[in-house]
Amino acid sequence: MFHKGQELYGLFEAQEAIRRRQRAIVCEGYIDVIQLSQAGFEEAVAALGTAITSHHVSTLFRLSDHVIFAFDGDAAGRKAARRALEATLPIIGDSKRASFVLLPESEDPDSLIKAHGATAFEDELSRALPLSRWLVKALSEGRNLDQAEDRASMLAEAKPMLEAMNVGALRLQLLQELAQASGTPSADVESYFGLKPWRRLPSWRRGGERGPSRSAPVDDLRAQILKRLLAFPALAREFNAQIAVEFLDGDDPVDHQIVEAWRAATAAGEPSSGALIEALGESEYSAVFTALAAQNLAMEDDLAATRADLAGAFAKLELRRTESELATLAGLPPTSETLDRMRQLAERQARLKEAASTPD
Repeated sequence: MFHKGQELYGLFEAQEAIRRRQRAIVCEGYIDVIQLSQAGFEEAVAALGTAITSHHVSTLFRLSDHVIFAFDGDAAGRKAARRALEATLPIIGDSKRASFVLLPESEDPDSLIKAHGATAFEDELSRALPLSRWLVKALSEGRNLDQAEDRASMLAEAKPMLEAMNVGALRLQLLQELAQASGTPSADVESYFGLKPWRRLPSWRRGGERGPSRSAPVDDLRAQILKRLLAFPALAREFNAQIAVEFLDGDDPVDHQIVEAWRAATAAGEPSSGALIEALGESEYSAVFTALAAQNLAMEDDLAATRADLAGAFAKLELRRTESELATLAGLPPTSETLDRMRQLAERQARLKEAASTPD
């Protein structure tokens, strides 16, 4: 079945050249691909009239360890490069490379080669920026990093991008690049982002383990719930009550994201993951949803396993609330009402511990 947002123009013809030359060149238009191929750049492809998605990037990384995004130097090209960056971050691993080049303004690969030949385009590729430098450049655009407010704004914009990345050396290096660019100690940036290089991977990436860790913080549990709802929207209806209790009145951005995904999934019946992401395309969190959906490409859980994971995650969240209330009541005078409530909570606590327990 044809999916416009997943296909790449010219990929069938380019795949052997991509493997042979150990790189893939991504440009904006069909004519660019044709002109590049005729000029000897047979490893060129383009999206089919859509922005680059994580699915596109994942497809190319299966053919080569190096993807080069070569876009026009106008405002549309800069926007396309930014979308490509956001699509790449959740997919790229430590053994992969992504580079970015914006051609001179008013030029595209087709016009550049026609005017100056293939050598001119190869020269542009040689000046491509690695992802690390492109990230800082993209986030710095329009900001004066001599001002504390603009440095804080840059870090705030970078936070969801790095949260979407896999744990690894590259994410650590990007943290350090952002720390240097913002003039902020690396430890402070890590603390602000809530990211550590040793942080455990989600269960479906660890192999064999299922469900959130018993020691996972609340933020991790909420993020895992959101990922699972995006991967299996049909489960949104099954956990209506739990979602309403936990997140409907929440103030955290992740709470709002879960509620948006829940409402979109239930309003559409039982949509596919792709249809849900499309329905959320106008959301202010659309980039977050897209990045998390890209992480789900590596998810191996089936529906039953994901249902069990969600049940365990909600049990853990309720267990934390129960334990917090018990601790509060323990500090109050021991009235009959207080003791009755504590007995009820203790019974509920025992049941929740059993529901929340998962083998490590």
